[in-house]
This record gives sequence, structure tokens and C-alpha cells, in this order.
Amino acid sequence: MNKAHISELAIYWYFLSLQLDSGAESDEFLDELIEIGSRLKAFLSCGQYTALNPFQALTSESVGIAVWLDDKGDIQVGELSVK
Repeated sequence: MNKAHISELAIYWYFLSLQLDSGAESDEFLDELIEIGSRLKAFLSCGQYTALNPFQALTSESVGIAVWLDDKGDIQVGELSVK
């Protein structure tokens, strides 16, 4: 997978998780969040992305988020950043 595809995957997972936090809980929605999260975890694990070495997912040339796996293997994200 190339970094652009992984960025899209990470951003998509990020926005799905925001929707979950705001109350979206259908079975289809949760299934999609789990599927995307599993794919993202596999990439982050292979790339050894941690809080000290996060993957920089870009939504555009100037907006992005840092994404990594914590010590438990859970996906973590930083705040949206604007350059």
C-alpha cells in the first residue's frame, strides 16, 4: 500500500470514530469501523508506528493528523493539524 492510500484509510477511520463518539451506532456502521480499523492496525503495526514515530495522515497538503498504535495495540490519533 502506498502512503496516500494509508492516509485515506486513516482519515476515514478518524471520521468514523468521531461519528461513533457522536452517537452513530448501527450494525453496518460498527462493522465498517471495525473493518477499517483492522486494516489500519495492520499497517501501523507493520510500519511500527508509535507515539514516538507516528504516521502522518494528510487530508490535504496542509491538513493532517498523526496516527499510531499505543502499548495495548489500540489506534490513537493526535489533533487535526494545519501547516
